[in-house]
Amino acid sequence: EWNVRVADLPTGVLGQALPASITVDVDAAGFGWSVDPTPFEDEEFAAEAGLSALDLGIAGGGDLLTVLWHELLHSLGADHDEASPNGLMAEPLPPGQRRFPRPQDVERLFANEEWLESVLSEEVQ
Repeated sequence: EWNVRVADLPTGVLGQALPASITVDVDAAGFGWSVDPTPFEDEEFAAEAGLSALDLGIAGGGDLLTVLWHELLHSLGADHDEASPNGLMAEPLPPGQRRFPRPQDVERLFANEEWLESVLSEEVQ
């Protein structure tokens, strides 16, 4: 069973992952969550030169989509990537930025048959 929960996490923590569970902080570590109503469109973002991150033009809150991607990859065994400070698996994830998974991250998701089967066969709670 796959679970996504909201809880009051320790100071400074946006999210936590376990093998079949993601928990996001109730208030994005005090920054407030930014939830993009159009996640497949990027008109509210401005690209920063040379960075893979896009700068969030609204409120500077934690980007929920970025945190969910980050924690989902952790739940599949990915570690923080110190070699890519502007990447999705960097630590910490700064507020006000959207980061996207690399193609190899997406391939990793769909190569994990156990995870994929659980997502397709069970209701997310």
